[in-house]
Amino acid sequence: MDLFPLGAWMKQHHGYVALILALSLALAAGCSPVPGSGSQPTGQMPGPGEVKGWEPLEKARTYNRDDVFDYMDGESELYFTYGFQEVTVQRYKPPRGANAVVELYRTGSDADAYGLFTFYSTGSAVSLGAGGAAQPGQVIVFWQGRYFVRVFADKGTTEEVALLSLAQAVSNKLPKGGQPPALVSKLPAEGLRATSVKFFHRKTALDNILFLSGENTLNLSDSTIGVVAEYQRAGQKLVLLIIEYPDQAEAEEGLASLKKEAPDATAAAGQRGPYLAAAFDTTNQDLAAKLVDEALIAANR
Repeated sequence: MDLFPLGAWMKQHHGYVALILALSLALAAGCSPVPGSGSQPTGQMPGPGEVKGWEPLEKARTYNRDDVFDYMDGESELYFTYGFQEVTVQRYKPPRGANAVVELYRTGSDADAYGLFTFYSTGSAVSLGAGGAAQPGQVIVFWQGRYFVRVFADKGTTEEVALLSLAQAVSNKLPKGGQPPALVSKLPAEGLRATSVKFFHRKTALDNILFLSGENTLNLSDSTIGVVAEYQRAGQKLVLLIIEYPDQAEAEEGLASLKKEAPDATAAAGQRGPYLAAAFDTTNQDLAAKLVDEALIAANR
């Protein structure tokens, strides 16, 4: 079973992804500006003359779950899990190349902003905020504190350096810092592909990372914390899944359900305390069992 090829899909369909993301996140949560206001943010977007060569094409607007239909339309279920509160949008005219769009998403926590970043990260790493990634001249994403930011060329490409300068200017206006979820730091280090790490809470997100079944096999909810990561060990690829449940009883139920509903997909699985771990994408059960055991030991420290 392979990880969903999200980077390639996004590169081909990034306009559609933008539509889905902004609508979906806006419908996800309740605390936002006055419905229908299209209110302007205070100091979150670079103004005229602030970034060399870039000039705003119109006033920035902030949308919440009640008025986001004024900005875009699309499906929403996937993004409800990342604590969305509002999205601020502004278009800029560049020194050369295509116009750029800046989308600034405010979530409920550092962990959710980090989760959005891992979900949409594509291309090469760049030094922005608490972590960034870029497809040169096309799109830059980064997270910083409670914010997830997407800066992309609208209908074409633009200069890589210029796009990066715009993204950096946005970062400079946001509160500093950002801490990834503690569970991420507990991933076994040996063979880990750091850029493969994906953080999530619920089944909707997991389905787009690692599809197990049509049912909520792992009993995922807003109260669960999950991480998926790829490993390379002994010349083989493995996919590791770790779920943190509210308590041990729920973790035990999750493991029982996994063994019942997806036995053929799972190379190895185990549970210890409130944690469940499972390995996929390998026929080497000994290798998978060792990784699962290491993950459970590390998670319970």
